[in-house]
Amino acid sequence: MSAKPEWIAEASSKPSPEAGSRWRRAEPYHPFLIEDPIRHENPEALAQVRAMTPIPLAIGERFHSKWEFRETIVNRYVDYLRPDVCHCGGLSEMKKIAAFGEAFYLSLILHNNAGPLGTAATLHAALSIPNVEMIEAPWVNDEAKTDVVSPYPKVENGFALPLEGPGLGVAFDEALARSRPFKKPGLTPRLNAPDGSVRDY
Repeated sequence: MSAKPEWIAEASSKPSPEAGSRWRRAEPYHPFLIEDPIRHENPEALAQVRAMTPIPLAIGERFHSKWEFRETIVNRYVDYLRPDVCHCGGLSEMKKIAAFGEAFYLSLILHNNAGPLGTAATLHAALSIPNVEMIEAPWVNDEAKTDVVSPYPKVENGFALPLEGPGLGVAFDEALARSRPFKKPGLTPRLNAPDGSVRDY
């Protein structure tokens, strides 16, 4: 599976004329896609985005099941679906989302910002789904460090190679995990919109 290329990632709260103007200015550069051109809560608004730009659109990392993808898929609001195996219910649900999208000629670019375990699951999903075009691979461009779970997949010539070994191909260091007991996490960062309203992180 191919590693993530450079692309535009621009999100706004609604498909405003100003956003449409920005997208039109980007068209001469032929960006690969616009990721999350608007927030995910109202997929129907993507129809307005479609009318504003011919640049391919992608959405889906915040959808959690085939039911949440349904409206976007059936109406072909986007060109690429972006499910995340750690968010959407695992490998089985991701395969259902992919098959649903395939029936409408939609490809997948799998969202992945996970560690080695989530990345291994993402890679296995990608290798078993025919309409996956590429996966997000944030570990490629730096010296990705592993810890309790390892390794990350190797990437050669832009392709992530299958992991060797049983299961997902990763190893779990039980002794190291025991030496680091669970601690209740602090509050996650909070994002505010320009009008002061709270947005998801």
